[in-house]
Amino acid sequence: MSLGLICRKGLGSTLKTLGIIDHFWEIKKGDAETYREVLTDLKNFDINLLLSAHTSFRTTLFCAQIKAQKKVTFSKPWNHFVFDERIKWPEEYPESIRLLSLLKNHSERLKELFSQLPAATEYIIKHGSGKLLSPPEWLNPHHGWKEQGVANTLLATFGLEAKNWIALFPGSVWATKMWTKEGYIELGQELQKKGFKIVVMGGAQEKELGEAIASQIPEAINLCGKTSLIESLALMSKARLVVGNDSSSSHMAALVNVPVVAIYGPTVLRFGYRPWAFNSAVAEFEGLECRPCGPHGHRACPLGHHNCMKKLGSGSVLRVVEGLLQQSGT
Repeated sequence: MSLGLICRKGLGSTLKTLGIIDHFWEIKKGDAETYREVLTDLKNFDINLLLSAHTSFRTTLFCAQIKAQKKVTFSKPWNHFVFDERIKWPEEYPESIRLLSLLKNHSERLKELFSQLPAATEYIIKHGSGKLLSPPEWLNPHHGWKEQGVANTLLATFGLEAKNWIALFPGSVWATKMWTKEGYIELGQELQKKGFKIVVMGGAQEKELGEAIASQIPEAINLCGKTSLIESLALMSKARLVVGNDSSSSHMAALVNVPVVAIYGPTVLRFGYRPWAFNSAVAEFEGLECRPCGPHGHRACPLGHHNCMKKLGSGSVLRVVEGLLQQSGT
């Protein structure tokens, strides 16, 4: 039995390289031709089970054109005519548990494990200096990095020593999810004083931001835009800790089993997109009536002040980082 994934451009090849999936079909949103190409190719496959985590009407129509023995999704008023099984979306749980719940009726073992889960609220309670409850072992997202040679080559290329450096990811697709540049600089400076090498990471669109931060931290390196996604994952697997916004960096860290501190601004833990790493913590400025202002943030603060990030000082984030380093034993 093989596993295939229909996804957006750029993701499938990475998961295939990691050995997580066997086949992938990539779709470019808004490009009807890519949808047609995928549907045509899928006719060559015998699909036993189709799982759809997306519930939009467009996705429902797309799935209607795919031949499969059984189709499962979350219940919506408009998708009953396409799917054989529709389950209630377990909104109160983190996203990883929500998505896996699509399979729980197809395995007695999964049914049993789901029945043993802690209360949903346990996953959003911060302990000590921001530490979060670890995922259950059977939901371990960690993908052991098999290509150690790639990781070690990258360490040598950039003059780094395994577990003696900390990665900062200051960027985000959503501007309001980004902690301040000054905050990252001050945090990096303090961590550098404690003996850690600082590496600023991110995509090509964050090169200038990365350089602005790295240039203010002694001996820091700006790798924004200099590594592919696979290379970034390989390199991250050798980091001591990752600090980033509520964005892809926290999920990347979970994938390679590296402790992560996620900085929250306009979003909150109860939305379900918490870091899913075994050693994870959250830093946030609490007590603002305007938080949260949306599940994904905004291009600009709706109220014009962005206090959720501007009022979060580097000292507060440093305490969370130090606490996680101590508790994770790294």
